[in-house]
Amino acid sequence: MFCTLRRSKNTMESYASELTTPPFAKPKSKFNAACANCRKSKLKCSGEPQGCQRCLTKNLQCNYLSFREGVSHNKSHTGPSETFPTEGNAVVETESEVQTHDSEVVSLSFDTLGCVDGFPIFGLSAAMPSRGDLDADLSSGISPCFDFEQQPALEPRTQTTDLDLNHLVNYHTQTPMEVSTIAEHVCLCFTRAVRIHEALEVDLLWINKKRCRDALDMLQHQKRNLVNSKILFECQHCEIQSPYVMLLLSILSKTSSALEFVFRDSRLGHTDCMFEVQQGENDHHTSCHHKSTFAMRQLDEEDERLVLKSLFKSRVAMLKALMTRLESMVRDQDWPAHKIKVGDLKDKVKDMEQF
Repeated sequence: MFCTLRRSKNTMESYASELTTPPFAKPKSKFNAACANCRKSKLKCSGEPQGCQRCLTKNLQCNYLSFREGVSHNKSHTGPSETFPTEGNAVVETESEVQTHDSEVVSLSFDTLGCVDGFPIFGLSAAMPSRGDLDADLSSGISPCFDFEQQPALEPRTQTTDLDLNHLVNYHTQTPMEVSTIAEHVCLCFTRAVRIHEALEVDLLWINKKRCRDALDMLQHQKRNLVNSKILFECQHCEIQSPYVMLLLSILSKTSSALEFVFRDSRLGHTDCMFEVQQGENDHHTSCHHKSTFAMRQLDEEDERLVLKSLFKSRVAMLKALMTRLESMVRDQDWPAHKIKVGDLKDKVKDMEQF
């Protein structure tokens, strides 16, 4: 029994129940699925299996995207779509299919190239440099180019697609983008320069905190930094970039600042100890190499001074060679701010050469 509440005409009762026919007892009317063309135009479809009236009139291929009968309400159960071609139109390709085909070629072409108008697409499959590449030895001899403005710092994607190569070539020849704009390898010059800059900052920090034990240890650190910095001057593409050259100037300036501490300390006569290490400091707070300190203890004070003086002059000569190379780079590009910093650096090196 099915009842429906209705407003009662009796003033004493607000609602009254009335027996009505259950809504679910009514037989459902047979529905017709619309074809692809009628769905696209949002028009009513007659739904004939052999082709709707509209498609037959306009001589179009009539396709049905789903089952016409026995459609399941369970969304997880789906089946292949049925196609009902019209007679005489099996070879005709509709306008919608042509547009869909073109859009697929466009999307897959951009995805395969990994670059749109010269700008890289950062995806999960992009060939970004691994941590092992960044931690590689700085003397490995790798000298790729890092173009800040013209070339993206990414390799082409290595993930393959099922797209026919003929379609990809045909589409790519119609676009102004060229394959040559994609970088063939990644340049690590800027990454190396940043890491050397960080190492110099750490050295200067320990010097200011008076946690560096001897001058020999600091000279060994600066030798490593100068050797690594020499590799940064070998890239011909990076040396014309103003930000990169300014970073090299900062590296050489901080190297000269670290050598100045040794220079001032040696002039004061402290040949065996650059700074007194604070009592109670842990070993990991110091940058002392015990082997080098032990070797210096076998020499007397005069010999120690000669060894330190020779090592110091060697480091200054390495710094001067890099500064000369950097000065020629700045002079060729005619950067006024860079010229001023090069002049200040030359004055520092000139004072240390008199030692």
